[in-house]
Amino acid sequence: MRDRDVQPFFEDYPEITVLLAALLAMGCGSEPEAEPATGPCWGPGCVETVSESPENPSLVVFAVMDTVRAASLSMCGYGRPTSPFLQSMVDAGAAWSCRAQTPSSWTVPSHASFFTGKNVFEHNSHRRGESILPLASEWETLAERFSGRGYDTVCISANSFVSEGSGLTQGCDFIRKGLRKLRGDEVVSQLGEVLEGRTHTDRPLFVFLNFYEAHTPWQPVPAGVEWLESRELLENDTAKRWDFVLGKMGDREAQEYIEHIGDLYDYGVFLEDRYLGEAFELLNERGLMAGGVRFVVTSDHGELLGEHGLLNHGKTLHEPITRVPLVYWEKPTRGEVHFPESPFSAISSYYLVLEGRYVPVPAMAVDLPFPYWAKHTGGKVGNETWFARWEGSRKTIWKDGQAQRIDLDADPDESDARLVDTPLPVEFQGIVSVEKPESEPTPPEMLEMLKALGYAE
Repeated sequence: MRDRDVQPFFEDYPEITVLLAALLAMGCGSEPEAEPATGPCWGPGCVETVSESPENPSLVVFAVMDTVRAASLSMCGYGRPTSPFLQSMVDAGAAWSCRAQTPSSWTVPSHASFFTGKNVFEHNSHRRGESILPLASEWETLAERFSGRGYDTVCISANSFVSEGSGLTQGCDFIRKGLRKLRGDEVVSQLGEVLEGRTHTDRPLFVFLNFYEAHTPWQPVPAGVEWLESRELLENDTAKRWDFVLGKMGDREAQEYIEHIGDLYDYGVFLEDRYLGEAFELLNERGLMAGGVRFVVTSDHGELLGEHGLLNHGKTLHEPITRVPLVYWEKPTRGEVHFPESPFSAISSYYLVLEGRYVPVPAMAVDLPFPYWAKHTGGKVGNETWFARWEGSRKTIWKDGQAQRIDLDADPDESDARLVDTPLPVEFQGIVSVEKPESEPTPPEMLEMLKALGYAE
């Protein structure tokens, strides 16, 4: 990364700008030459090499902005100021991209990939009907890696799927528990309580945070947001969702509906960005950045807001679902980090968090059938198995035995997919054959989470 003067992006955030400017002074001067990156391997018998450098900072923060698509971030060129804190990080010299691709379309498989550095077809943590295959204990997570380095590990997730039941909190010393989702201010408050209660403050700290305001159910938009009209939540929203997807709305009603939920979604994105900034400020106020800091931000998936006649997530691999941001910021710097200009895997966040390096990972994604949606749409949506692979700007999608090719540079809206005779990659074939054993039903608490979040009945 190249240090440069901080240019305030929004006058509403002067404290963040000043904070980042002060932190830029850490480690200034000549930057070290970047060493050759270690990285992942695939296939039986491979031995993965991961640097266990003693130069890791005393604070490592990995934040997932749940359900935040790149296209709706002002950092990525969106017309509304939805991401002032992320922009302030970019202005402070963060490495960033708006072309990272998630490995799946919903929380559990994407987080499992972020925490292990493995694609979904390797860890096989996904959905089977209305059941969940949790992350197996044999996989070593980021929290376990950092715990092995002597770090205290804190995991606070607004999304209740990031829990013991899903296997995603392996290695966490402190885990937020509970079925209900947390508001972003509650995430920040819990972080403050955990920091206050630490008994070994001399130990380095790994923090994982998940913010959830961009995920349904959204919050109403209050009066006083300069760039948005106030918006109430929609009555009978679930029924309206099915009407839209099934084409039962007239053109005007559909347009007004999409505008309404688009405003609610944008406000949710804005809130996630705000709470992320508050968490950053809290960590600095506690003096935890004095020994160096590594800060990585991405999203587990995006959201469909009418594109392709669809809504929400969890059932396709279109770009509004898979294309997410990736931001990396570290002081003192360890060498420049450059992201590819073409699409690449967001699983690379694993190596950024662990090593402070960009390591390429095959950009591939998996999405399995979603019975809840299939039931309510008469099979129109949710019955298909999707696979996707990105090779530069070329995207290939396989669904139900057919392969489609898209040139994202020429066709970013994916409106002109061409059928191609390309066999399903062997890596994907394994996940199709994985079945959940009858003796391992989904734990009741996980089933309750599925119902609460609209993934099951």
